[in-house]
Amino acid sequence: MSRLAPFAGYNPPPSGILEPFAVNTGGFHVYGDVAVAGGSNFLSVAYPTANLALFFPFVVIQPRTYSGWHLWNGITVSGNFDIGIYDFAGNRKVAAGSTAQAGTDQGGNFATAFLATPGMYWLAIAMDNITATLFATNTGSQFFRGCGAQQMATAFPLPATATFAAYAVSFMPMFQVQEPSWLS
Repeated sequence: MSRLAPFAGYNPPPSGILEPFAVNTGGFHVYGDVAVAGGSNFLSVAYPTANLALFFPFVVIQPRTYSGWHLWNGITVSGNFDIGIYDFAGNRKVAAGSTAQAGTDQGGNFATAFLATPGMYWLAIAMDNITATLFATNTGSQFFRGCGAQQMATAFPLPATATFAAYAVSFMPMFQVQEPSWLS
């Protein structure tokens, strides 16, 4: 039985697909629990592959509006990134679009807020180069695969439809999507 079954509107994933590793009723981020569970610290780490999109599953248990994003840059800023949300079938719902990496920590708004109804989604990020650094953990790729993470090559800016592949990088950046009240 699913550990999330008590939440109205939540349907567990199809057989053989792991449940997402993070549930948050407010702004969603994946970094805290993963760092603790993986026994790793966050460091300034270069993005692993140019144009690679990384997808991290999450569950919405009650309707939430996500209107912005936040990214923790590392020591070296370079090029552009894109952050977005996909439904569980891989259809992009909202994205920042190609955005220049700047400063040590940056946030912004999506052009249109996204109302997420109860269900499963993907939080996605892609960068167009390997010079840029982000605060990230480098726990092994098998750990992230076990948490349900996926990736997609040649995916910058984030495409309208994701074609998922097995997660093969030892990298998970600190980034999140946020509700409007968090951005004021």
